[in-house]
Amino acid sequence: MLAIICLTGCNLSIAQSPSETLCLPIDSQAHEIDGLYVLPEDGRAPVIQEIDAARCSVDVSIYMITDDQVIDALARAQARGVPVRMLLEATPFGAFGGQVDTLDEISALGIEVKYGPDAFRFSHAKYIVVDGAVGIITNQNLTYSSFESNREVGVITTDTEVVRSLAAVFEADWSGNSLDDIADRLVVSPENSRESLVDLLASAEQDIRLYVEVIRDDEIVAGLNDAVARGVDVRLVVNAPNDDLDFEVLGALAKGGVDIRVADHIYIHAKALLIDDDIALIGSHNPTSTSIDDNREVSLEVTDPVAIERVRAIFDYDWLLSALWYPEARGADERIQNSMNIPLALDMPMMYGYCVRTVPMGLAQVSR
Repeated sequence: MLAIICLTGCNLSIAQSPSETLCLPIDSQAHEIDGLYVLPEDGRAPVIQEIDAARCSVDVSIYMITDDQVIDALARAQARGVPVRMLLEATPFGAFGGQVDTLDEISALGIEVKYGPDAFRFSHAKYIVVDGAVGIITNQNLTYSSFESNREVGVITTDTEVVRSLAAVFEADWSGNSLDDIADRLVVSPENSRESLVDLLASAEQDIRLYVEVIRDDEIVAGLNDAVARGVDVRLVVNAPNDDLDFEVLGALAKGGVDIRVADHIYIHAKALLIDDDIALIGSHNPTSTSIDDNREVSLEVTDPVAIERVRAIFDYDWLLSALWYPEARGADERIQNSMNIPLALDMPMMYGYCVRTVPMGLAQVSR
């Protein structure tokens, strides 16, 4: 049975304008912590409360944004004198006609907004830097479905090296400059992502847990199958395959011994990789060659025990509620419901660990 852990309590202090409080350099951080939030259970609070706490600056890099409540929070920040900048993907996949209307709406609020650099196939990174001191790195778009109906995972961090590096990624893409040093825990496409992902899979000794919206990269598929061959328990929670290539890739993984289950209780948009209960990779990377080699993507390696425990609990929860998948079962009913004894009253494990609040003097605190 899954453990249920409730961790609550935050003090939020919001200055009225940047001039009313001192925005200290990032080196002044009193605590360096990572807090995890999970959607749809945790809702908008983790993101909106951080934006509402901003006193100096908010920089947003996002693939798509349509959620009115988040847009309102950004507008409030701009209205109280906090400069807000946004990098937006010009032509997100499936958004017919691009995001011209969205760019115009954001610009009308006084927010500086521009499309991501042409150097990338897609500007698919999803992160926010608040006051140069707090970073939100996530899978989610800032859309209604991301908050209300998708499985999404995000990290809020006050790690000074990570946040400084995240801010440097934003500045490089905002100004069109090259990106130099990247923090050790930050995985950035296309600079260091392929090596980082391959090394993570190769490091697994006991188990790999992976949420997959789509998987298409040959080296990642080989890395997962290689892990099985050396005795690692590899499990994937995926969405139902919808084309021939999906079936081909999942079939190759199943043949290699990877256990696959199809979620039909929730849409899997999460990009979360868990290695041996030691490291979780959370961010925007899909295991596809486009994501790894051609896009701007950002993910974070997380080792915080509370965050790791919740990633594992959430994955196990979705695993229990998902259906077995067999490559030979393609047809009218390619998803075969598992026969495990799932408790009727199974609850989402709540480990309320995202609580990172910005307070006066540029400090950050967490309540656990």
